Amino acid sequence: RFACDTKSQIPVIEKTVRMLSDNGIKPSKIFVYVLVKQDTEDALERLRFLKSLGVGPFAQPYRDFEGKVTITREQRRIARWCNHKAIFQTVDYAEYNDRLRAKQITL
Repeated sequence: RFACDTKSQIPVIEKTVRMLSDNGIKPSKIFVYVLVKQDTEDALERLRFLKSLGVGPFAQPYRDFEGKVTITREQRRIARWCNHKAIFQTVDYAEYNDRLRAKQITL
């Protein structure tokens, strides 16, 4: 299990996945936590990158335990899109989000 909470971690994750793959570990067996902060475009970029590597990301919206920051609708949607693998593997987030908006579904 690994974490990719910032774009600066992408090269390290990529190197690690390649090293593990070279030693017989399939990317699909690699689990990566992704923190979804207020900058959702940053999180989407990291999730799409991880998807291109073939690893299994798990998106977790940032939770402020002091109650100063609330989880946005966009953060919840990104987490649902990523964490439901049938959706994540078949539909890009932009299309998924457009479908939710068209149906006026609020998550």
